[in-house]
Amino acid sequence: MTSSQLGANPLSTLEQVTELVRELLDTDHPLTPDTRPADVEEWDSLANINIVFALEQEFGVFFDDDEVASFATIGDVAAGVDAARERVA
Repeated sequence: MTSSQLGANPLSTLEQVTELVRELLDTDHPLTPDTRPADVEEWDSLANINIVFALEQEFGVFFDDDEVASFATIGDVAAGVDAARERVA
C-alpha cells in the first residue's frame, strides 16, 4: 500500500520504510528502528540495492553513495528519506 492509498491516516516515514523493507524482503522478522541489515537473513547486498531503488521510486528522492553507506539501521534509512524529501521540496 502506498502513502497515496492511505487517505486521511498517513503512515510515518518510519512506518512506510519498514513496510516497504518487509515486503521487499518477504520476511516476518521483527523490524524496528534499530534493525540492521545483518540482523535479517534475507537482507543481503542485492536486497539492499533493491531497497534503495524502491525507496527512491516510492518517495521521489535520490540518494548518493555516501548517504546509502551511512544507513546503518532502518531508523537511519527513514531519517535519510526525510532529509532527501526536504531537499526536493
